[in-house]
Amino acid sequence: MAVLNRMRDHMALVLWFLVFAFIMLIVFEWGMSYSGGSIFSGSMDAGTVDGKTISREDYSMAIKNLTEQYRQRNNQEPDAYVDQLIQDEAWKQLVQRQLLDEAIERVGIKVTDEELATWVSSDNPPQFIRQQFTNEQGQFDKARLKEAMSNPQNKEVWRQIDQMLREQRVAERYQNLMSQYLVVSPMEVKYKFIGDNSRASVNYIQFNPATIVDSTVVVSDDEIEAAYDKAKEEFKKKETRKVKYVVFSTLPSKEDSLNALKDAEKMTIDFKVNTNDSAFVTRFSEKPYSSAFVSRGELSDARDIIFDMAAGSVIQVKDVDGYYIMKAVEFKKGEDPRFHARHILVKPSGGTVADTLAALEKIKNYKAEIQKSKLPLEQAFIEHARMFSSDGSAPKGGDLGWFKTGQMVKPFEDAVKSGKPGTLVGPVKTQFGYHLIYVIGKDDRQVKVAEVYKSISASGKTQRLVQQNAEDFAYLATEDGFETEAETRKIQIQESPEVEKKTALPGLDFNANLSAWMFRAKVGDISEVFNLTDKIVVAKLEAISPEGFQPLDDQLKASLKSRVIKDKKMDLLLEEANQVAQKIGNNLEAGVSIKPEYAVKTAQDFTLNGVAAGVGRDNSFNGVTFSLSEGAVSKPFKGERAVYILKVVQKTEADLTKLEADAVRIASQLESTKKNELVNGWLEGAKDKAKVEDNRDNVPGL
Repeated sequence: MAVLNRMRDHMALVLWFLVFAFIMLIVFEWGMSYSGGSIFSGSMDAGTVDGKTISREDYSMAIKNLTEQYRQRNNQEPDAYVDQLIQDEAWKQLVQRQLLDEAIERVGIKVTDEELATWVSSDNPPQFIRQQFTNEQGQFDKARLKEAMSNPQNKEVWRQIDQMLREQRVAERYQNLMSQYLVVSPMEVKYKFIGDNSRASVNYIQFNPATIVDSTVVVSDDEIEAAYDKAKEEFKKKETRKVKYVVFSTLPSKEDSLNALKDAEKMTIDFKVNTNDSAFVTRFSEKPYSSAFVSRGELSDARDIIFDMAAGSVIQVKDVDGYYIMKAVEFKKGEDPRFHARHILVKPSGGTVADTLAALEKIKNYKAEIQKSKLPLEQAFIEHARMFSSDGSAPKGGDLGWFKTGQMVKPFEDAVKSGKPGTLVGPVKTQFGYHLIYVIGKDDRQVKVAEVYKSISASGKTQRLVQQNAEDFAYLATEDGFETEAETRKIQIQESPEVEKKTALPGLDFNANLSAWMFRAKVGDISEVFNLTDKIVVAKLEAISPEGFQPLDDQLKASLKSRVIKDKKMDLLLEEANQVAQKIGNNLEAGVSIKPEYAVKTAQDFTLNGVAAGVGRDNSFNGVTFSLSEGAVSKPFKGERAVYILKVVQKTEADLTKLEADAVRIASQLESTKKNELVNGWLEGAKDKAKVEDNRDNVPGL
């Protein structure tokens, strides 16, 4: 009851908080969000929809709300890229809201005061109201709601809530009105059930376009032009800009790095004689003190060296983000041991028994070569892993780092646990292929670390010098010429490709102000100084390319040539497959006697609506499979990525006697999908017909 009493005592404050929370949460299925208030002053609008304004205040509040949602979901501040996504989403939502308001106005949907009051005070009030006025027994407390509504202090708050609930009710009604046109037929439900529950396993021969060398396929200019005309809509392009730009780095100078090292060395000496670790860390570290014990693999590679120190030792470590002065406070035995290993992975080239045996033979040969090598065992293993492993750890010599129980597949994990540090284990078979393992170490200890972190950052002096240098360049470039000034200062000029609005330049973080300048500047203009995360940029606008179709230039011709080559390869492979089919009949296994590449592959237990292993999502492959009866062999056909001949090994039809029990769920799923498609389609259609003017780049402060 104490919590409820405090809520009553501070009801006005609580309700203001709840209004803000409600604003954050009241995102309808339509994707609309309420916005109001202002964080900017000024009269210029963010844009218009059919002549009706979207104010900068509404736009700013929408950004603020979405930013707060991002913080709450991700527990971090958005970076420049996410900031831009948030701004675009805020604009999109406000445009959609305006379109929805226009549509609602046309059909004349209204919500009366009496209707709203009845809804709020009913036994089934809005979810927001129910959540905030539920007692400790989980029951809706009408008395407390009535008390809050009658309190004069809450008059303005309830006015805001009234408006939001009214908008929610109107939007729901309009959505329901549109949804009346949605029909999910029994046949659609049946087809979905069949697609999800019909299963098959197949053997197949794959005719891969990669087996035909590109240079052997002749493509004429006429064929490329025909491909361009056929797919011209794909090559619509937005307005773009090209710039030249120079970059001034604001990274720490050599002097800054030396000063940081001196500070770290002095702090290391002080930490060794310090007697209060938490107070020392709290005072001097840029990261908070932690008294938690850590296991192997929970620190960065550089800081993991603390496990090799004695308790009480202090060590200074340079990591990628700065200096750490670390003290090994205390060691203890942990309950969850950690393991460190390297591995070499060999994956079978296909799904046949022969492929599997070939992979096993290959890994055995690697093991023999490593054992016979004159190099130390681990070094020989590292060299082989770099050259032959099929795993992403190959560049690191197969190093998997420290891991705990459950992080690796069980056969691999069991093999590491059974091996001794400094020895080879394997071959070990897992779902990924065959592994050869070198066990580096095992450790069940944990250590409590007190560490002081000091970043290496650019000093104020460094930042001021770079800023002044960039500003001088921008001024003199305007006077003497961009290229001339860059040559005089020996600064490299970089050139961008054609970039669209709100796109980052190569090698740079996205900067909204720089992008906005590019799309309002004239050719030849030189920009002011733009400050990015760790760089300062000055740019010159080189070219403007208007919206339209991408011209059939050399670059696009090369791309289209690859497409035509692929199509021609597929035609050639279909002819080849037809010849093979005539020779082997229904005996797919006979294909390998013609060519090793015709070895039979398998795809087991996939559904009509699913993905066949080794094939990928391919509607043609699935369609042919389920059009055949068990034991039947297909004619050669083109799939998405190859040509196939397949044989249905096993096929299980969907059990239609179970359809009735699942029909409601499937219908609901289809209705939801259709509703989203309808809403999104309507919004896109309405936006295409509407006159939308986006002025955000031209409004200072946005």
